[in-house]
Amino acid sequence: MQDAFIRAFRKRAASGKSMSLVVPLNPVPASRPRISRYGGVHYLKRYSDWKKAAVHSLRSKDKPYFPDKPVAVMVEHIIRRPKTTKLRYPKCDVDNLDKAIFDALTSCKCIWTDDDQILMSLSFKRFTKPNEDEGTKVTIIELCSKT
Repeated sequence: MQDAFIRAFRKRAASGKSMSLVVPLNPVPASRPRISRYGGVHYLKRYSDWKKAAVHSLRSKDKPYFPDKPVAVMVEHIIRRPKTTKLRYPKCDVDNLDKAIFDALTSCKCIWTDDDQILMSLSFKRFTKPNEDEGTKVTIIELCSKT
């Protein structure tokens, strides 16, 4: 079923410019912002540390690859399987995993200007297979603009 979605995604998002990248960190869902009584905003340490490491692994260029262009994004979150679990799939929400990777891609300022450029997204989450590394695989395709 996943392959059918991927074929439909690529067909719908056909254009000349695309890129694929991997963030080799165990995916972490974005946390809700915490607001202190003095008005400061902070996030949970686990998410803040993950985002900092993800941005560091993504830094490559000064200018965005897709500056202010509409894009379609396909994301596969490959999560390390816990040593003991009865679950068949990861428990975290896929939309929070997406928010984390989109925030990191926006913060690195080398992929796009802002994640509001995403017009279409397709996301999957799964546990790692034996001898597979965890991480997040992202494919970004520039959408054809019909004017």
